[in-house]
Amino acid sequence: MPANYKLLLVFFIVLISAVTFLSLPGDTRFSGELQNTAHTFAFGIAALISLKLLRSASQKNTHSALFQYLTVFVLCLIAGILVELLQLLTYSDADIYDVVRDAAGIVAFLAFYFYFDTSVTAKSAKNVTALRMLAIAVGATVMMAALLPLAGMSYAYYQRYHAYPVLLDFESGWFKNFIATCDSEIAVVAAPEQWANESGKSVAMVTLHQAQNPGLEFQEPQSDWTGYTHLNFKIYSMSPDPFRLTIRVHDKQHNQQYNDRYNHGINISQGENIVRIPLEDIQSAPAGRKMSMMEIAGIILFAAQLDKTANIFLSNIWLD
Repeated sequence: MPANYKLLLVFFIVLISAVTFLSLPGDTRFSGELQNTAHTFAFGIAALISLKLLRSASQKNTHSALFQYLTVFVLCLIAGILVELLQLLTYSDADIYDVVRDAAGIVAFLAFYFYFDTSVTAKSAKNVTALRMLAIAVGATVMMAALLPLAGMSYAYYQRYHAYPVLLDFESGWFKNFIATCDSEIAVVAAPEQWANESGKSVAMVTLHQAQNPGLEFQEPQSDWTGYTHLNFKIYSMSPDPFRLTIRVHDKQHNQQYNDRYNHGINISQGENIVRIPLEDIQSAPAGRKMSMMEIAGIILFAAQLDKTANIFLSNIWLD
């Protein structure tokens, strides 16, 4: 094998290894989605390398160009599946959807290359042109579908930025990108008729299941809370039985210890419950230091040792 093809083979191995076992800096939803999208481009480039290597290894190959493309697709897809299986064995972050992203990259890049490939022949020039146009259409469609999650995440960050000082807005879909549930369910509904102050607005209906700590985590809120004095939200409960929720706020310096964050119990009674927390209390909560109000990293709302399922309605969360 010529030296330049050996270099291509090394690049192929390095590329696949990098996208599989290396992580982008920053533990954010955006970096995670960017890492996912990298699979599409890495396996797309790997497919082109594989096609080049296949043709170099069989200069006298009598198989058609279409057969070569199909061979490369199958081999690269198998490589993607094996990579995910290897991640399972090494306790890494295996994800079946990565295989879908890999396949999208393989198809899109091969389709784009097919358009310019002079080795493609057909019975007539018209047939070749039709095949090339079909390849471009397929490649563009698959690539747009592959990039859609990253585009959606980027737009969610844009909406989150412009919603500030509203930290969580249930009347806009972007909140779904920054919320995680634990032994709970969330759905956006119209405020119940009994909740007069929120009439006509969209609120979150949260079902807290009987579990140790059912609740919601609001990830990556707008981090700079300086210039404001209070954290606000409202909770409406239809249950005649009171229960207790806990709100937790932490910053980027949080060491996962209980005394290194803000923890506050909220007694929930039937009807509207207005929660208004002074940011001074949040700032002074960690033991031995002050919370960085420019680096707020997360908000968690949960119930401890809930003995039966509870339903609440949650308003937007905002600063003032």
